[in-house]
Amino acid sequence: MTTKSAEPAKPGIEWGPTIAAACDGCRTCIDFCHNDVFGWADDTAFVAHKTDCVASCSHCATLREAGAISFPTTEDLRRARRGG
Repeated sequence: MTTKSAEPAKPGIEWGPTIAAACDGCRTCIDFCHNDVFGWADDTAFVAHKTDCVASCSHCATLREAGAISFPTTEDLRRARRGG
């Protein structure tokens, strides 16, 4: 059973990771994330449960230099708050 450590993102603001082609299959994100946000198939990670990502957490993206994981930018979040 997975226990959430923080509240989900506010309604209307989509928070969570995106995995790029730079993913090298190291599985660091899967091993790190306690909320089971990531899954594994065909020798690569994928975002399995985006809504389970803790709001404002982006630590998994800092664990590797490859730039394989990204999150919404501050401007993306501002746009979402304005409704567009």
